[in-house]
Amino acid sequence: MLKRTGEAVFVDEANIEKLAALNYSDREATDLSDAEINSFFENRIRTIKQRLDESINFNYTESEKERFTKKAEELTGLRVGFAEGWKNLNRDMGSFLPLSLIMISIIIMPLFADDAQTKMKELSQSTKNGKRRLDFARIITAFGVGSVLYFAAVMFYFFVKMTPFGFLGGGEYKQSSEDTFFLYSILHMQSSLFGIVAVVI
Repeated sequence: MLKRTGEAVFVDEANIEKLAALNYSDREATDLSDAEINSFFENRIRTIKQRLDESINFNYTESEKERFTKKAEELTGLRVGFAEGWKNLNRDMGSFLPLSLIMISIIIMPLFADDAQTKMKELSQSTKNGKRRLDFARIITAFGVGSVLYFAAVMFYFFVKMTPFGFLGGGEYKQSSEDTFFLYSILHMQSSLFGIVAVVI
């Protein structure tokens, strides 16, 4: 449940404290001994069986209790480590990246404007393939400039968010909580890359 890095020990307090309180009679995680922590899964099964037996809202049959217990026994350990930088990065990505795309669109919009002074529109339309090639060149230029600006914005955002907390934890799994539930096992780094690509698509 704990991952030691050098002299420091980091726990995901929100989840760990709730698990400790539920399975160790409202005790705090810091009060538990190593032996108690190592017997977490066994203690959890005992707690589940006890609560099923003591439930006043439902009368569970023996087969239902056995099914719940078997499901509970399938739980495996989850590595917990320091990933505050990645959590911070993913938390605000949904607002920053769309805003950066809007700003980039405003920046490259003049590429598609017609200049009345040079009469470029009339000149390109008077040639055989002028307008088609000009439009193609504008699209390629807009894509290239937009890609460079988006990459620069992502790198700026990445370093601003990650520098205060450090770059560790990209290989840690995102954890579900009461506020957020993840259907799939996904690393913090994978989640960030998915967010960067998903905004563009």
